[in-house]
Amino acid sequence: MRPALVAPALLLVGTLASVPWLVFSGDGLVRMVSLRRELDAVRAENDRVRRAIADLKGAIRDLKEDPDAIERVARREFGLVRPSEYVFVMPKGDAKAP
Repeated sequence: MRPALVAPALLLVGTLASVPWLVFSGDGLVRMVSLRRELDAVRAENDRVRRAIADLKGAIRDLKEDPDAIERVARREFGLVRPSEYVFVMPKGDAKAP
C-alpha cells in the first residue's frame, strides 16, 4: 500500500470502528430515543396545562361579567340562598317517615 493512502485508510477504519460505540453508548441512539419520549411527554403536559389555563381564564371572565355565574358559585360553595327562599333539610339514610 502506498504511504499516501495509509493515513486516510487508518482514519476511515478508526471512524468506522467508533460509529457503533457512539451510536449505542449511553449518550448515543438510546439516549436520543429516551429524550424524544421525554420531550413528547413534556409537550403533552404543556398542552394539558394550556387547556387548563384557558378553562380558568373562561371561569374568571364569567365571574367578572356574568351575575348568574357568581350566584351559582355562592349557592354551590357557600350554601347561600335568597331572602325569599326556604331551605328544607332532609334526613339522610333510611329514616322512617312518622
